[in-house]
Amino acid sequence: MIGSLFTAITGLQAFQQEMNVEANNIANANTVGFKAGQSTFETMVSQTLRGASAPTATLGGADPKQIGLGVQVTTVVPMFTQGSAQTTGKPTDLMIQGNGFFVLSNNGSISYSRAGAFDRDANGNLVSPSTGSLVMGFPAQGMPPAINTNAPIVPLNIPSTYASFNIGSDGTITGIASNGTPTVLGQVALVTFPNPAGLQLGANNLYTATLNSGTPNTTPNTVPTFAGTSSANATAILASASAQATVPSLLTPAGVVTMPTNLTIFGTYTGAAPVTSLQIAFDTTAGGLATNGRVSLNGAPFTTTGVTTTGGPPGTIVYAGLTITLPTALSAADQVSKTGYTINLGTSGGVSGVPGTNGLGTLIPGAREMSNVDLSREFSDMIVSERGFQANSKVITTADNVLDTLVNMKAQN
Repeated sequence: MIGSLFTAITGLQAFQQEMNVEANNIANANTVGFKAGQSTFETMVSQTLRGASAPTATLGGADPKQIGLGVQVTTVVPMFTQGSAQTTGKPTDLMIQGNGFFVLSNNGSISYSRAGAFDRDANGNLVSPSTGSLVMGFPAQGMPPAINTNAPIVPLNIPSTYASFNIGSDGTITGIASNGTPTVLGQVALVTFPNPAGLQLGANNLYTATLNSGTPNTTPNTVPTFAGTSSANATAILASASAQATVPSLLTPAGVVTMPTNLTIFGTYTGAAPVTSLQIAFDTTAGGLATNGRVSLNGAPFTTTGVTTTGGPPGTIVYAGLTITLPTALSAADQVSKTGYTINLGTSGGVSGVPGTNGLGTLIPGAREMSNVDLSREFSDMIVSERGFQANSKVITTADNVLDTLVNMKAQN
């Protein structure tokens, strides 16, 4: 009898926790981007009164004899099903249709969210207004500006100097001048996780990565960074699309370039061959290019032309285009090296993807994703939880009556 009391208590606790989950779901039925939780029960330990025995030639086998000792809530899993769309017409409101999370930065701390109720602050930054967290995305670089998905993600900004702006389904933000001229300003970044159910939900509907969620899935860069002190340990360089169709461009994403002494960086060109000129671009955000480096092909130096620079912190190269004229046609096996520069890789680049690619959802501007709470299911589950709680309380009452009968047996005699 004592055992049944404790077993029923575990049932009361489990159904009470399930009721808490259901109450939270119902309370967030109108929360933007909220994902309903679902609790899972499993049995606790069992008392084995008799173990199993194997069958013999003259006797059949016997099953184990066990009595369960209760139940427990093992997981409360968020259900990442799609929420319904609420059209607002507000250009900064974004809804993710499909997989993915927005990337938000709060004083350098990265979190993730499905709630796309964004706004612009006084400086034109795209933010989550409840916390001031900055919405992160890919920068627009160069002239004319173009999205660099190999660069580190940065806070997105929509200057007030533009008469209007729009955000496309792929997250591209375009500013419209008063004369109607469009300018690309940036692109909203999304991430996915190997196990989104492993994310930890905190206040303000923000998720943080955990050991079981895994790190954000990366979108493979079409142009990996290159660095090394010899050709043996160099990383391959891949050619990307260039502004000039006949001049392949080699980009170094997430890079900060400094100038040590007598350091050669090697890379292997793997683009289409042959070509007679090559453009190397150091793509970041601000800085300047020093021209005292050497460029060589298979150890033989060759000339550089068309160097452009911008001002920036001393010793930092952040954006520059360097056109290299080759003495011979460049083949896929040739080693291209540059003396006088080193690449310091950033940690924030390459963790995001472009909406609509690599399994990521697309964006619906002017709309919000509402909660995916199904009230009819919540009320049905609540009835089951209530009845389960009542049934376990009846077990306790019944066990108490049996114990009372046992205690009073001597008095009745």
